[in-house]
Amino acid sequence: MNVAFIGQSSHDKCVCRNAWRSQRLTDVCIVSQKGQDERVPNDGEHWQAVRDGVTIGSGTNSSQLNEVLNLLRRHQNAFSTISLDLGRTSISRHVIDTGDAPPVRQPPRHMAQTHKQQVENIIGEMREQGLIRPSTSPWSSSIVLVKKKSGELRFCVDYRQVNEVTKKNSYPIPRIDDSLDEMSGSVYFSTLDLKSGYWQIPMDERSREKTAFASHMGLFEFNVMPMGLCNSAASFQRLMRIVLQGIEWQGALAYLDDIIIYASFDEHMRRLEDVLLRLIKAGLTLKPSKCDLFKDEVRFLGHIVSKQDHSSIRWLWRSRELYGQCARWVEHLAAYHFEMSHRPGTKHSNADALSRVPEDDGFPYVIVDGGAQTEVFSVDLRDVSGYNLSTIVEAQHTDQHLKPVLSWVQRGIRPSFRNVKHLSAESRHFWSVFSKLTCRDNMLFIYDDCVTQASEEVTKPVVPISMREDVLTACHDMALGGGHLGIAKTLGKISERFYWFQWRKDTEAHCRRCNMCNMNKKPSTTIRAHLVPSQEVRPMQRIEIDVLGPLPLTRSGYQYVLVSCDLFTKYVRALPMRHQSAHETAGILFHRWLTVHGVPEIIHSDRGGNFESELFAELVRLMGCTKSRTTAYHPVGNGGVERNNRTIISMLRNYVQRDPKRWDEALSAVVASYNASRHESTGLSPHFLLTGHQLRLPADLISSRPTRATQPFVHLEALRSRLLLAEEVARETLEVQRQQMEQRYNKKIYGAPLREGDIVLLENTVVAKDGCRKFLQPYKGPFKIVATQGTVNHVIQDEQGAIQTVHYNRLKKVDMEYNRQEESGEENPTTENNVPQAGSHFWVPTANDNSAMQRATGREEVEDEGAEDEPVESEPSEDENHEDSGKGNAAPVDDDTGLGADIQNVAERLEDLRPRRNRRQTVFYPNV
Repeated sequence: MNVAFIGQSSHDKCVCRNAWRSQRLTDVCIVSQKGQDERVPNDGEHWQAVRDGVTIGSGTNSSQLNEVLNLLRRHQNAFSTISLDLGRTSISRHVIDTGDAPPVRQPPRHMAQTHKQQVENIIGEMREQGLIRPSTSPWSSSIVLVKKKSGELRFCVDYRQVNEVTKKNSYPIPRIDDSLDEMSGSVYFSTLDLKSGYWQIPMDERSREKTAFASHMGLFEFNVMPMGLCNSAASFQRLMRIVLQGIEWQGALAYLDDIIIYASFDEHMRRLEDVLLRLIKAGLTLKPSKCDLFKDEVRFLGHIVSKQDHSSIRWLWRSRELYGQCARWVEHLAAYHFEMSHRPGTKHSNADALSRVPEDDGFPYVIVDGGAQTEVFSVDLRDVSGYNLSTIVEAQHTDQHLKPVLSWVQRGIRPSFRNVKHLSAESRHFWSVFSKLTCRDNMLFIYDDCVTQASEEVTKPVVPISMREDVLTACHDMALGGGHLGIAKTLGKISERFYWFQWRKDTEAHCRRCNMCNMNKKPSTTIRAHLVPSQEVRPMQRIEIDVLGPLPLTRSGYQYVLVSCDLFTKYVRALPMRHQSAHETAGILFHRWLTVHGVPEIIHSDRGGNFESELFAELVRLMGCTKSRTTAYHPVGNGGVERNNRTIISMLRNYVQRDPKRWDEALSAVVASYNASRHESTGLSPHFLLTGHQLRLPADLISSRPTRATQPFVHLEALRSRLLLAEEVARETLEVQRQQMEQRYNKKIYGAPLREGDIVLLENTVVAKDGCRKFLQPYKGPFKIVATQGTVNHVIQDEQGAIQTVHYNRLKKVDMEYNRQEESGEENPTTENNVPQAGSHFWVPTANDNSAMQRATGREEVEDEGAEDEPVESEPSEDENHEDSGKGNAAPVDDDTGLGADIQNVAERLEDLRPRRNRRQTVFYPNV
């Protein structure tokens, strides 16, 4: 008998197998009285398909199996065995509430020709089943083909834009953990799965147009609830709750289209029949191949649910990676053949021989005569420390300090001080606390001063010398009971359990010597050395260079910038580069700086490969200057140019917002603006301090003054005078700035001074393989200081003999053992003040002239010490750099440029500052 919903088109036909379908559908009418459709199997074929598809657990006996089969035969109409026999409920319809949102339209997506054929087949099948129909809807979503694990393609519709304008349904979905807890104590489990459950819920007529999807075959819309809608799960869960109303959480649960029944056999039969009847009445059908009945173990919501739980033991037996105690237990169990089975806890009242036999730690576990009919051999598997009562007693009696004390306590007589003054300090200590000592079972105890239980006296064993290290290890080092916690927590554990002479001192020393604690714990305050500012007294004495980038690739192929800065004049050059190779770096430095501004005395850089290359070293050698570098992982040592990098980026950011790839076109202009601006540290512009005249800017065309003609020698003399005065003013200003900076910086110094021979740890800069540094040790080592360079740089040597120079901020002084494995060759010659002599690898400022810049004799490369001050010495933000220094009223020098007034103004301000120059008080220097 064929039936169809009243008022629906031919596409809404629902082909039903038997007349029973008409009884459970409320709004149906008979379409025709034709014979049974040839595509619908008869009752015999249908029952056989149900019988073959449903899986019944092997735990049922023959009589129980017959009962289950009879139940399924009576309610076989709850199962669907062919694709066209799909249920359709009349209890609820799915509604898509989009409010006043305009229709969403997505064009069809491009797909391969082979995929088009599959789409045609799928659409044809869905039309034949009455799931979709042609549409004239203004809504349109696109098709997405998703590959399954089997390699087949899943037909999906992208409803994300529709979901964005849909009012969300907040109907709750059951919690998985609550569902699993509800099944506790059940013996049998049955899981039922609806056949295409979403497609068994019809769509509301007004909402069907919103499910429309576009393909190369045209526009179609769903008659049933499709997958992918944001409220589909809520609608389906609401339907299942209506269907199972009254029995849900009472032996039956539904999580979307998955139903599970859990109970004993008799109760299970009643629940199963009730569920099948409710599904038939609701017009829903099940898929036989996904139904498992009366199983003692089923898979539900990704979990294995069983009547017994010993999966943890099975995991232990099957796991391939075992460590520690688990591995040792598996090794012991491998010698036995056994079967694991569940045993209820109520039956565990009797003690088993392996784990619950009473133990006496002092019993040797040896059967001597063999006369007993039954002999039990046992081994103490839980004695991990190797100590028992007998060993502790023996250790106390053999301890030279405790042996006389034990004799006093056992006799109960305290000797006079005259008889004990020749004994050790430890023995005399226990003589002084004689009233607190007691002896039980030949073991020495002491009464605790802080009694934790008022009803009884608490005693602690006195630990002999031979066992103290093991006690400290157990209370500090071990994972269970120790945890490598701090001194206070370790003292608390020791004081509650043990006692010995100077136990507090030994505990503190053990914690301080602990290698793991030293290497894994950072100090609460950041280690910071004293500031040793560099001193430049003339132009081109020292320049710093660095590579800035990578930046966005420009149309000219530039991606990096070589930034160089003269530390005295603060003059900056920023030159674009295509690559940061040694060849290009050396070439640009030679052609764009050395040939324009001359050769500096010192070229300072970081440890970049382009600056440490043989090509760059050869260039430095040919130019006759000295090359210095920062210490490893201490970029602050190149702080002057690093600060300039930040300023250049900040200035470029203002001009490349529309097209960041044109930064190279604005680079020279912003650097020129920087050099033409008055610098905070010198009070003069870098360009004037280097060249003797101010850079002519477009603004000068507005307020330009006529230039008087002068003879060349007159101009030369005026230029010389201006430069000499400017350099003197700059030196004075820089000195004042250095004093202020040093006072501010040294307020935050932290750390003990390091000397030659100290044992230290080095900050660990290793990059984690997985990108996570959470479990990396913050420090590595130990290292020994073999030479010192003032208070900043130190030469350290590891236990294999490797030597490196590092900054103070990366070191932590510790009390650890240092075992030199092999002696290296001749170490660097040092003076009696731990300062390397001339000709050694290291450059050190002397104690009498800590701020003077010295050059290492006989070496072209030196380790830098003093450049770490640049972040605090370098200029503040750009706004402060361009502030006006004030309106000076001094008469100008004979100068056509008008710069003499600026120099004289700065000089007059310095005269006011000179009487207040004092390293021990803060100097408030005006912004000049």
